[in-house]
Amino acid sequence: MRYVVEGLDVTVQKATPGGRITRLEATLSLIEAPVGSLIGHFERLAQAIAPGVSLGAVNNPLIRGG
Repeated sequence: MRYVVEGLDVTVQKATPGGRITRLEATLSLIEAPVGSLIGHFERLAQAIAPGVSLGAVNNPLIRGG
């Protein structure tokens, strides 16, 4: 069985005077997901993100064109 993150709660426990976090507490809420459902979810997520990623690559001066 696979698990998917349903919720994430982060609480900063300690920080430096400059604001850098030195200690935090995190709580995850997980739900069970069948393997087929999880793979389908990742495929839909990749399809949704792909146009933004490719546009970012075109505008990134550190990536060399062919």
